[in-house]
Amino acid sequence: MSRNELQAEDATWEGFQSAFRNRFKDAHTDHYHFLKLQTAEQGKTEGPEEFADRCKNLAQVMLKVNNPVAQRIHK
Repeated sequence: MSRNELQAEDATWEGFQSAFRNRFKDAHTDHYHFLKLQTAEQGKTEGPEEFADRCKNLAQVMLKVNNPVAQRIHK
């Protein structure tokens, strides 16, 4: 959606959300993120909490899947 489309009278919140997510979505595939999570290693100067936070962030990227089965497995 362009700016003019979002200002139209028939513009919806769902349309805005969809346009926003499509514009700013990550260009990497789910496989890339899964591989990054699976091969994550703690850095030499990285504390355990920092490493855990980084892993949590990687896992949250994968939660964006719309498949309910995949979301259940993730949780």
